Amino acid sequence: MIRTDCIITLTGSFKNTGFGFSCLQKATSLSLCGEFEYLNEKEVEIIVSGGKESIQRFYQWCIDQEIPESAELTFSSTKPSQYKEFQIINQL
Repeated sequence: MIRTDCIITLTGSFKNTGFGFSCLQKATSLSLCGEFEYLNEKEVEIIVSGGKESIQRFYQWCIDQEIPESAELTFSSTKPSQYKEFQIINQL
């Protein structure tokens, strides 16, 4: 499988919602690796590595949730990531 990396940036009210844990579960179920980071109470950044179709399914799942108010998906052109699992970097 060819691995693709991307960055997903979401804005919304994420504090005390469990959104990060839900993302971890969804990413794991789609065999995606990467990291989830709360930039602040209103913005998260998710670096995702995996198959392009799985990444698109994950992105669609993210924007289908009630919390995100806006979303942006950027495919990375840098070297492939070294992620072996999906992790949450910090918590609110």
